[in-house]
Parts: sequence; structure tokens; C-alpha cells
Amino acid sequence: MKDIKNNQMSENQNKKLAIIMDLGDLQARAFYSFENLKKMAKHRDLNRGYLFVGERIVTALRWLVKDRPAVIIGVEDRYCKWRKEVHPGYKETRTSTTSKLLDRVIGTFKEYGWEVTREDFKIGVYRNRDLLKDFLKDNDVKSFHIDGFEADDLASLIAGELEAQGYDEVVIFSMDADYVQLLNGKGKRTLFRFIPGQKPKILENNSVYSWREIGTILLKEPIVVYPCHAATLKSLLGDKSDEIPPIKKGLGPGFYKYLWKTIGLESLLGNPNPEAEADTLFNLIKEKLPTLPPKIQKGAQALLDDPDSKKNFIRNYRIVCLHPTYLKSIFPEETRVVEEWVKSLKTTNAVSISENLKVLKKNGKEQKLEN
Repeated sequence: MKDIKNNQMSENQNKKLAIIMDLGDLQARAFYSFENLKKMAKHRDLNRGYLFVGERIVTALRWLVKDRPAVIIGVEDRYCKWRKEVHPGYKETRTSTTSKLLDRVIGTFKEYGWEVTREDFKIGVYRNRDLLKDFLKDNDVKSFHIDGFEADDLASLIAGELEAQGYDEVVIFSMDADYVQLLNGKGKRTLFRFIPGQKPKILENNSVYSWREIGTILLKEPIVVYPCHAATLKSLLGDKSDEIPPIKKGLGPGFYKYLWKTIGLESLLGNPNPEAEADTLFNLIKEKLPTLPPKIQKGAQALLDDPDSKKNFIRNYRIVCLHPTYLKSIFPEETRVVEEWVKSLKTTNAVSISENLKVLKKNGKEQKLEN
């Protein structure tokens, strides 16, 4: 029995693991979680945000890495000019959303009897961001960004290149459901959805999953899809949080959900060419039109009759598609930068991660902000 266990450990140590973390997503969603805000208010210490997020990231990394050699990558967002060129309204209201979020944060603190100004909190956010970056760097997390690219673009290109370099498993570590698209790779891929206060959700490569939330649209009943369908479905429905409109106004999520169930999923394979995917989709709608119920048929006919519907689908697909072949076709130079950077990576292990947990706790106590 001991020999079997030793053999398993030896096999694990020979397998190369890569973990890709969306740093901005993890920090923002964990930092602004109610659980974290409550801790900061209780201790009257904005630095507790960094401590809370860091501890949870480290705990998850230790669980994911275990006894395997691994490379841990942190991807970061930069202003995405090219998506704004495709659709000028893309993420246009994020500033006002941030303002509303700040009001909610300050209100939460007040409920716990702690007066913090918006300016003090903003300073605290930037301070926490710097502390977390330094801590992750100490834990051999390789940070990477390219101007004009968002984190999920980089994650898609990096994941494909890691597999090409012989990595046996790629884990995407994020809270964002959009990363489901990346579970359509050739090798073993896993999406580790890290949500503070909840049990992590783990999705495997090419597995069927239920999608209930599309951006800010919450469906009464989930739609069952494969990862290769995610971009197509989101292009139909749009995404209010990113200011991506549906392909035709006046048709609600219920219509698209029923249409999705009846047009034949097996023919939609997430083509990296937006125009080709649009042709496949609209040909399916035309083919299935006579078999649809009257109400759905009326909406489907409206889609076919409106030339802008297809144009809008192509626009949305260009914005949301994370297929590496698509990204490589429009960004060949940046793809070469990614390839060279991945070749330079070296692995680490769980030992260095666990050793720094005490340092994190110490820093969290010593480096307090004056409020």
C-alpha cells in the first residue's frame, strides 16, 4: 500500500501543473464581499482586506498545488481599446457602477459604527492592491499583462501555450463565469471558481454545466450548455454588466432560452470565426422556424427579417469570444510575446506557498492604515 502511495506521489511530481489567476477579479470580488467588509469594520482596519483576500488565495493555492510542481501565473486587466472600437458602449457605465459600490461600502461600515470617507477607502483599496501584489510575488506568482488586453484574453492565450509547452493540467482560478469558455481546450483544464463565503465550484474540461446567470441576467431556469457554446449564448443575450446589448431589442431571455433549446446545440461548436458562427446560427433558426411554437416563431422571424440582428451577433461575438485561434488571428505580435514569456517560466511548489502564510498574517497586523 505504501509503494502504491509513493508511486502516486512520484507520478504527481512528474506532472506539470499551471494555475492562472485573474488577479483583478479575485481581489475586487473578495475585497468587496460582505464578509470582508464586515471584518474590516469590526477591526477598524482597512488592511484586513488584504489579509482576508491573501489568506483565501493562499489556502486555495495550497489545495490546488499539493505535492506537484507548478507554475502560478497572475494575469491583469489593462484598458481594452480594441473592444471599445468594436462597440463604443462597452463597459461605458463602469464608473457610475463603482460610485454606487463605494456608497454601499461606506453604508456597510456605518452600520457597524465606523465612519470612513470615500477618499480614505480609495486609498485603502490601492494600498491593499500593492500589498497583495507584493505578497503574491513573494509566493512565486508570476504577474503578466499586455497593454490593451483584458485578463481573460491573456488567460486564453497562455493556457494554450502552456499545453503546447507540455503542461499536463491548467487550472483557471477566478470567480468569473466567462472563463467557462476556456474549458474547451485539448488538454486537462479546470475552472476553480473561488467565491468568498461559499464552497468553491469546480468545473472540468468539456463538461456539461448549467448556466443560470449571463452577466446581470438571471434566468428562472438554467440553460444546459457545453463550454464551446458559452460565447454564442452570451452573444445572443448580451451582457448588461459589460454594456453589451442583445442582438435584437424586445426579445427577452425567455425567448432566447427556448430558441436555444430547439435549434440544435450539436451544430454550434464555438467557431473562432464570428461570421461563420453567425451563418451557422441563423441558418439553424431558418431551418427550425416551421417547427417552433407561434410566439417563438414570430420572434425568430423578426430576427431573420432584421439585417441588423446578424450584424449585432457578429459584433457581440467579436467582443466576448475567447477562442485562442480567434485571438491569435487578430493579435499575432502579442501572441508571440505570450509564447516567449511562457517559455521562460519556472515551477514552484506548495512549500514556498505555505511558508509565507505566517508572513501574510504578520504583515496584516503590522502594516495598518491610519483611518
